[in-house]
Amino acid sequence: MSKPSHIRDGFLGSYTEWLVLGLLFLVVLRRIAKFIDEERRIRRHGGHASRYKSYTPFGVLSGLHFLWSITTHALQDQNLKFMHNAFLRSGQGKKNPYTFEVSLIGSRAIFTADPENIRAMLATQFSDFGKGQRFRADWFELMGNSIFNVDGDAWHASRQRLRSLFTRQRVSDLVCFERHIQDMLPALAGGHCVDMKDILSRFALDVSADFSLGRQVDSLTSEEDDAVFEAFERIRHTQSLIERLGPLNFLVPRRRFRKDLEALDKFMGPSIEKAISMSDHGWTLLHACAGVSRDARYLRDEMVSLAKSPEVLAELRREIENKLGVGAGARLPTYDDLKSGLDGNDPVGVPSGTQIIYSTHILQLRDDLNSYKYPLQDFYPRRWETWTPRPWTYIPFNGGPRICIGQQLALTEMAYVLVRVFQQYRSVEVRQEPMSKDSESMAIGWEKRGTGPDSVEKFVRSRPCMASEITLAPRGSVDLVFRE
Repeated sequence: MSKPSHIRDGFLGSYTEWLVLGLLFLVVLRRIAKFIDEERRIRRHGGHASRYKSYTPFGVLSGLHFLWSITTHALQDQNLKFMHNAFLRSGQGKKNPYTFEVSLIGSRAIFTADPENIRAMLATQFSDFGKGQRFRADWFELMGNSIFNVDGDAWHASRQRLRSLFTRQRVSDLVCFERHIQDMLPALAGGHCVDMKDILSRFALDVSADFSLGRQVDSLTSEEDDAVFEAFERIRHTQSLIERLGPLNFLVPRRRFRKDLEALDKFMGPSIEKAISMSDHGWTLLHACAGVSRDARYLRDEMVSLAKSPEVLAELRREIENKLGVGAGARLPTYDDLKSGLDGNDPVGVPSGTQIIYSTHILQLRDDLNSYKYPLQDFYPRRWETWTPRPWTYIPFNGGPRICIGQQLALTEMAYVLVRVFQQYRSVEVRQEPMSKDSESMAIGWEKRGTGPDSVEKFVRSRPCMASEITLAPRGSVDLVFRE
């Protein structure tokens, strides 16, 4: 009686094996068919861009090498160097090397710093390019369904609701800025060394919360919020790893990341109801974070550059003195005061669902796009009196329908801070700048188009060490001394 049982067991085992093999065959066949269809669509729309040049010959290994390289360079604060080298190495021998593609474990990604490509994505073909499912998934925990993370009608409705926050009437009302300047100026007094990274981050958060929600955070006058800023730094670091690791970002630990998000939500708790009433979930936290990251960064850069260029600062102070006065008798600036003043060209097929990443930082440091009387890496504000960049070669606030809705607020805030600070202080000195984690490696290994270093290399090597984590920010403190 046991013999039929053995026969049945053998038949079932054989059947299961054939079933598994058949399913595997169908999976492989489906992947091949998908690959062939993808190639057909790519070639129909133009073809492939230059492939990312790695040290491995195979696509999967090349993609893994890319993910490893971009992440390790970012952890060493050398992201700009990596992207510069990736463009020039991948487009070697081409007149226009500023577009390449890489296969990230089965997912095609295109990187570009070409102004025509960027204009197409942001303006002329705006409706064809959105954030996409992968971006929304990677950024959802931080951004939710905010304006930064949605497309189509949801994005348009969100932008329309927020537009009223940034009318000229609101932006030109400088009382908000002055209220927090009065908290900041005393912190610079006494001729002692101050960390402008911390001070300007606090100022930007106070202004952002006040302007958008009418809430007085008062982080400039309180040390109780230190934990919030530390949490924000960790969030930026973790989110940058999630973005760079792409399909491997499931490897990034997120327990602390989520605790930090909870801490920020709790910090902004008193304003949650107001944010919800604006019908743009996540706006409170995100606008505050955007203000801290963007406005504080620009002001820090400006302060350091002025400290290194005393002749420019002296000229700025003379202009302020002539127009508004300096010292105790100086009048406050108005909005009008602040506004016054003197071959890689072949088409690339991009089927729906293809991920595209554009680098405005590389774009704006390309010395082949414009003619420059003064080198790009030099701090020379007077260049703007006679120089106008070609369209889509300089887009610090993005462009097209997604242009930064808070552009005028940011520009007004930065101008107001500089005027008010240097109405009271005649000079500023650099005591300490963030240094590269590995200054020796920063000086070597640059790809070159000619015999000498180009503008990107010169720019990076002449600036403080910057961490590229969501936005650029100094890795360490920025210690300055202000003199009255």
